[in-house]
Amino acid sequence: MQKKRIIEKVFATLVLIFVFCQLTGRKEVHAESADVTLHKVFYQDISELTEKQNTGEIDPSFSGNPLPGAEFTAYDVTDRYHELIAKASGTIEEKQKKVMALIQQEFTPLAPSNASQVGQSIVTDSNGLASFSNLLLNEGEKDKVYVFVETKTPAHVSITQKSAPLVVAMPIYTASGSLNQDIHLYPKNVSMTDKKFFDNKNQQWDATINGEQFVNITTGDLLDFELQLTIPSDIDRHDYRFVDNPSKGLVYEPETLAIEGLTSQDYTITPQGNGFVVVLNTQSEAVKQLAGKTMRVTYKMRLTSEVIPDQLEENKAHVEIDGQAHPEMVTKEKPTDPENPDTPEVKFGTGGKKFKKIDAHTSEALAGAEFVVKNQAGQFARFAESKNSKGEYVFVNWVEEADATKLVSDEDGLIKIIGMTNGEYLLKETKAPSDKYVTLKEEIAFTIQFGEYNTQALEIKNTPKGLLPSTGGKGIYGFLAVGAMMMLAAYIWFKKSKVQAHI
Repeated sequence: MQKKRIIEKVFATLVLIFVFCQLTGRKEVHAESADVTLHKVFYQDISELTEKQNTGEIDPSFSGNPLPGAEFTAYDVTDRYHELIAKASGTIEEKQKKVMALIQQEFTPLAPSNASQVGQSIVTDSNGLASFSNLLLNEGEKDKVYVFVETKTPAHVSITQKSAPLVVAMPIYTASGSLNQDIHLYPKNVSMTDKKFFDNKNQQWDATINGEQFVNITTGDLLDFELQLTIPSDIDRHDYRFVDNPSKGLVYEPETLAIEGLTSQDYTITPQGNGFVVVLNTQSEAVKQLAGKTMRVTYKMRLTSEVIPDQLEENKAHVEIDGQAHPEMVTKEKPTDPENPDTPEVKFGTGGKKFKKIDAHTSEALAGAEFVVKNQAGQFARFAESKNSKGEYVFVNWVEEADATKLVSDEDGLIKIIGMTNGEYLLKETKAPSDKYVTLKEEIAFTIQFGEYNTQALEIKNTPKGLLPSTGGKGIYGFLAVGAMMMLAAYIWFKKSKVQAHI
């Protein structure tokens, strides 16, 4: 009998120990479910998207704009989570990070076929909120684990990067240690962001016009441009095009455009003004592969023959999605430091010079004189075969003297050259305006400086060859004879007048 009582006491003690272990072995749970509210926000630029930890509580420090119309779906991944945890190595925290990353990958971009959906998908309201109610905290001995996936983005805004799948392992506790039954999470999107860069590897900088920095170029230079366009994650649902709109002095160089990863079958390019319009075929597989990624576009431009010297040129572009134009992009210097992508805006400028051929004695304008232009390296300038509409010679490139362009003074004695960079040059006369003038033996130094094209033309004087008497002909004897006769007549008249005065 006494033995029986001892057994009963031991059994009761074991029960108490078991209950105590259960109570102390895990945190106290006051409820079997919790609500999860998603606060959907989006950012205009990926540079604004910084890493920030969700706390599960309302956090006003999450900036960004509320995004209505985004659809979220919740999935139960409890079994998958615990399966992966059992296989993972490292500390508890290291295991959790590894497993969450693996689950995120499995749900990117679509949920796996064996995923178990929880309830109905929910679309964010006008405040960007989507709430999931009464989510169980545990199932037997296992804590519940859920993943919230953005399954659709709204059509009214171009989203370039969807929010990453959110993995939530229950139960969640507040900072004070109490159970959180009202969980708040902040999934983030990035909207359309475009950047335009100019690769200035071959151009020289100058800063002489009101302190404004620009690239000093010639009409013969090919300018390398690069567009970096972040493509919407739902590109297949949109009409997408980008438009290049240069100032009048710049023109697109045909057949130089290339889009990394695409062929001409994936887009069409149409000239528009001095620029172009590119329309993506958003149903092509290659374009779909760019969803949420950065598309790199390269092309070339040059100054036109009608460029205005001393006027800065610029290139701009913008993206149009479903007919809506996004903010205009300006040309910027290509960044060399990935940590500091903010670079200055780039404009382009070229210069020129005017010359006037005149008679050294009378300052009369002389037509027909011929010249060549020479640089300090001994090269000679080749200009376009025809002058532009303003009668200007447009620079092309530097060549040997035999291939140099002969610049001819017009009826006003003028020669106008444009499209050259700042520097010191020489003007060499190869033919005088006519046989009456001496061809200049000395080369004439001149300077091109941006901003000085419309100043007074540099005068180039030619001296007449002079006059020499002729021999062996009648020459001026006829004039001398007439003069002698006139002098004799005057003498006779004078004598007669004197005689009359003495009578």
